[in-house]
Amino acid sequence: MKRILYLLLVATFCLGCQERPNDGRMVEKFLSRLNAREYGCASQYIFPGDHPKLKLFAEVMTKNPDTFFKLISKENASVDGKAAVKVRLECINPTPYFRNYMEALKKMGPDCIIEDIWLIRETTDGNTMSFNWANIKGDNLMLARLEDSASIPVFRSQSKNSTQINTFQSGEKVIINDYPADSPWVRCFKTDDNCKLVNGYIERSRIATAEGRFFNLNIFDTLSLLVAAVLFLVFGALFFLIRLIVEALMGSGCMAWIVIPTLILAWLFVLYQLLEKILFEVFIINLPY
Repeated sequence: MKRILYLLLVATFCLGCQERPNDGRMVEKFLSRLNAREYGCASQYIFPGDHPKLKLFAEVMTKNPDTFFKLISKENASVDGKAAVKVRLECINPTPYFRNYMEALKKMGPDCIIEDIWLIRETTDGNTMSFNWANIKGDNLMLARLEDSASIPVFRSQSKNSTQINTFQSGEKVIINDYPADSPWVRCFKTDDNCKLVNGYIERSRIATAEGRFFNLNIFDTLSLLVAAVLFLVFGALFFLIRLIVEALMGSGCMAWIVIPTLILAWLFVLYQLLEKILFEVFIINLPY
């Protein structure tokens, strides 16, 4: 019986690892993470060059907590001989602000149906999808944190004499086009409270930090399915070692009541994170973080 269960487990993992370039499985994974507001995890399925667009769209999703997408259909497609996937989605619970944002991009009709084609893009880490649900262009897009000071004005052009179109709060993060590097002004992109795109200029001196990474992943998110499965089995086997450690510490006084709960909680945390990774990659079951 144990051997049969083991073979079934291995077969399940192998099936989970087999993902054709444009079979649409990435679409399901991406939408599941996006609906759960797990933007860092969702970014793994998007071409790195499109991460600025995903970051801006994540702002819109955050401002519409009850809005999500339901996959109606997906099918293989080809654009100029390149692999792609054609998706048809239904937007559930869109607010007027969200609707205006998507309609401005010409991505959603009055029936809340979205039809789009996402190219399959190859990277050194595997296949990803294109993503263009944000009107951003730039030669050197970065994520910048504004200085901690008074509110920061946004101007229509590179001059304080031009029209002020918005105001950013100190410490906020905005997407900037850091080109040219010697300009005293930088172009910035953000959404306001009504999900309208703010596309203007701020003074470079008002930027505290800037980096090219738009999303940060923890160590469990970056694990492959095979590695996660092996680690899950290893940490599961460590239960017997933890039991021996607990038994040894029971007679060591009050310090044991600090070490033992910490050890057990750390072990459970690792197992849960690995289980979440495995279930999602194989069955696209999204456990809460």
